[in-house]
Amino acid sequence: MKHILKLQVLLGLVAAGSSLAQPISTKPDTAFPPISSSGESPEFVLSDDRLYLMTSGDIGYSVNNIMWFNAQTGEFDASRIANLESIGGNVVIPDGSGGWLVGGGFSQVNGLVRAGITRFASDGSLSDWTANTFNHNNTGNILTLARNGDSLYIGGLFTKVGDTEPVSNLAAISLSKPDHPLWIPSISGGDVSNLVIDNGRLFVAGSFSDINAVEYDGFAVFDLSTHSPILGTHALMGSPGPAIQAVAVNNNIAYLSGTFRLNTGAQSIDVLHGIAGINLSNGSWSGFLVEADSTIDTLAFADGTLFAGGGFQQIDGSLRSGFASFDTTTGMLQPTSISISRLGGTAQVLAMQIQQDQLLIGGKFTHVNSTERVGFCAINRVTYELQPVNAHMQLSNGNGVKAFSSDGQTTVVTGGVQLANAEHRAPFVAIDLETKSVLPWAPLGAATFGNVQAHLIEPWQDRVFLAVQPPSAAPYTINGHTFSTRLFAVSADTGELMNEFYHEAQSPRFMLSTNDALYVYDPGPGGGLVCLDPWTGKDRWIREVNIESMRVLGETYLHLNSGTTPNGLLQLTTGRLVEAPLLAEPMIQDVAMIGSTLWISGPQSWNGSPTKRLVGVRPVGFDAAFGQPIAPNINLSNVPQIDIAGDTLIVAQSQLNIPNQGYNSYIAMFNGHTGELLPWQIDSSFIIDNFEVRENVGMVVRHNGTLEGVVRYDTFAFFPWTTK
Repeated sequence: MKHILKLQVLLGLVAAGSSLAQPISTKPDTAFPPISSSGESPEFVLSDDRLYLMTSGDIGYSVNNIMWFNAQTGEFDASRIANLESIGGNVVIPDGSGGWLVGGGFSQVNGLVRAGITRFASDGSLSDWTANTFNHNNTGNILTLARNGDSLYIGGLFTKVGDTEPVSNLAAISLSKPDHPLWIPSISGGDVSNLVIDNGRLFVAGSFSDINAVEYDGFAVFDLSTHSPILGTHALMGSPGPAIQAVAVNNNIAYLSGTFRLNTGAQSIDVLHGIAGINLSNGSWSGFLVEADSTIDTLAFADGTLFAGGGFQQIDGSLRSGFASFDTTTGMLQPTSISISRLGGTAQVLAMQIQQDQLLIGGKFTHVNSTERVGFCAINRVTYELQPVNAHMQLSNGNGVKAFSSDGQTTVVTGGVQLANAEHRAPFVAIDLETKSVLPWAPLGAATFGNVQAHLIEPWQDRVFLAVQPPSAAPYTINGHTFSTRLFAVSADTGELMNEFYHEAQSPRFMLSTNDALYVYDPGPGGGLVCLDPWTGKDRWIREVNIESMRVLGETYLHLNSGTTPNGLLQLTTGRLVEAPLLAEPMIQDVAMIGSTLWISGPQSWNGSPTKRLVGVRPVGFDAAFGQPIAPNINLSNVPQIDIAGDTLIVAQSQLNIPNQGYNSYIAMFNGHTGELLPWQIDSSFIIDNFEVRENVGMVVRHNGTLEGVVRYDTFAFFPWTTK
């Protein structure tokens, strides 16, 4: 049974019992990241110690555009969690104290104002340190950062740093006193996209034309200690200036990538996408020039080799997908390379870093040398052998790892990262509720069912019943198993097929179990509501009905809801239709039973007495027209949504007033036997604007349309979730 109801309050739930029960908060456990799925919101089913779900996407831990992992193994560090608004950062560098500085176009981090730049401590916690940047009335877009001791150099598009303005896209501030700027040059013509510190020099690149009223054409070099200019170059020309994307320095030569007009001394060459070498002694062209068919976004240099990454498919006249390397002595393209590809799109390398004998690579890609590496990989920089580190991340659509920083022990990446430890586990997944980890449980031994979709799941004792929707009529195959039915049982421990169970199901729509039976509603030809032996799958009885939902009432009856006449009762053991005058009231919308008390929502009166749309009755039997009413002290403007958890009645609707209790709210808990209001606690950190109640699951709660998690009915513990 599924209901949807708007909530505009903060939600807290309590355990079942008397009015003396202590409130239990549903505050999410921030010490562990919520598990997430890509694609559509999954369907959930709970067992004692597991959360089962059906999903069409991948499963992993939810990260929002920044994540930390072990630099050697790629293992996700669940102790370091942060949330970057928008698509994350553009740059990340060490802060010199074991933490990290991140720059980007975000305005908030972990819900706090951090405009364009933020700082994380070594444990991944957000620092109190702030140096907010703004571009007029908007958040600044920080494209590059460089640090020299306590001095932090900031480049991008911004007009204000902290309280200092005007600023024009480049500034230096003190890390210890970020509100005290150290250097505010005047830049015109465009942004600053790359800052590199090397051998006491600051290299500044971008699309600018002038610095402090001196023409620099997108590239300049400054003395770090005095901030006085050392070098500009007229080898690069443009109007108003070229667009330099990346810089790599080799002693006396700076390699610049981007779009520019190159002055060779003898002629001018228009380069749409290329790399040029500039002599740092006089600013002239070094003789090195390569061109590509698309962007060259990042450069790295080590031991005579220049590495280039970008969105190109061809460079220097040869086929190379996003990655190439050059011998800087000869200027020749290296014959050995790696193949970088992306499922469903063009691969693009956006960031690189030399780490001892390795080259670390980040960007928009899914495979390296035909091996899965999503967004990040490491290769031996001499042999180009792919290294085993694998972060198993998943990227948001159209985005990739824009930047990263690694110290050899920990790597932090930022950009469009949405899942860590992502696994292809559709359509059925089991999650341990204590550890909140994805279990290796794989039905039929298959991590995925191909194009066979999940439909229903019902755990029962040592097994789990699964219903599927294959793309065509039976027979169909899953991992070597051929099926003529759409319903089967697998082991709860191993996922292996339990061959002793068999039932020919054509199109099962609902499924629920009791201690000794499985009930399946299969409206296919010759079908109906079937009671099955859960051990063998043999029919016990079948009833031709047309229903929209079903619910067990007590230990005796099955309540059927057809959507128009929700008053059908069947005996669980025989399937015999029971006459129920008690449920003949046409205003009845929903029923739930706790002990001998039947709770009914909908009627505005009962046996001549007003009920305020909710009444509990204690019938001698369902053949009685009326029973002894229980009327909770509650005012309802609309028909309430009701459900049960143990001995607790859960009541919720769009406007719920409890007289003399001092609040108007949207949800309340009552003792299911007496109708007495139970205490409950508002958790100010947990905001919900709508939820769904699902039988045998709990409350699936949402905020701003995003799935937030599941509240268990047995313990009311909150299990966080997000769908990416």
